[in-house]
Amino acid sequence: MLKTRRNRWPGLALVALVAFVASASTAAALPFNEVPEAMGSALGVSTDIASLMLACGILFAVLMPMAMVKMKPIPIAATTTLVLALLVGVGWLPVWVLLVVIMMAAATFASFAKGFGG
Repeated sequence: MLKTRRNRWPGLALVALVAFVASASTAAALPFNEVPEAMGSALGVSTDIASLMLACGILFAVLMPMAMVKMKPIPIAATTTLVLALLVGVGWLPVWVLLVVIMMAAATFASFAKGFGG
């Protein structure tokens, strides 16, 4: 029987992400797209800065456990793109951030693929 090693860190990160977003939205008693406004007024910063702070916190909460268990780059890149797409969908990040990250990832993987050509 093969032993499989299952990492629970990404699953725990997802639970922490849901708990963070749920607690932030219920604490402010507002929908997701109004949480940066409430955080910005509470901290005394603009809404754009507050939304970037929230997005960085969520990305850190999701990607740090993946880095701690030393996952391969492809799942990390896929998870990063998915989380960024969700943050854009919620309205916490502008669309150009997702596009820049996708272009950087495509350029990186294209340079890797160029070495495998004949």
